[in-house]
Amino acid sequence: MEKRKIKFRAWDTDKKYMLGKIFDNTIEGEDWYFPKLRDKFIVMQYAGLEDVTGREIYEDDMIECTSRGIFIVKFLCGAFYCVNYLSEARLLLHFADSIVIGHNYEDDFRWKPDLDYVEFRLKEKQKNKVENWF
Repeated sequence: MEKRKIKFRAWDTDKKYMLGKIFDNTIEGEDWYFPKLRDKFIVMQYAGLEDVTGREIYEDDMIECTSRGIFIVKFLCGAFYCVNYLSEARLLLHFADSIVIGHNYEDDFRWKPDLDYVEFRLKEKQKNKVENWF
């Protein structure tokens, strides 16, 4: 059985650049390397999926789905979700035809979905087992 790929990258908020992979368990002998994570670094986890071009999808990536619009990838309630500007969420697994168009820190196009609201709705869905409630 192939082990799950666990990778992280970090955004330096002072210098405004991506540190790339700061941890990758797929490289033999790779060890945890987190730079001194002060307030200036935002760490993002690999979602385990690639877009249609083969680009890896990470938390806070902005993806475009031809039939659904633009979303931000977030890790909520134990899974990766795509959240739109209306704070509606869908599982990332349902976005197989998506393409990464940037991430929420580097690009001028930035919004902050109401993640507290989204997480509340997801927990309610899990609790009540309601289908298609968005």
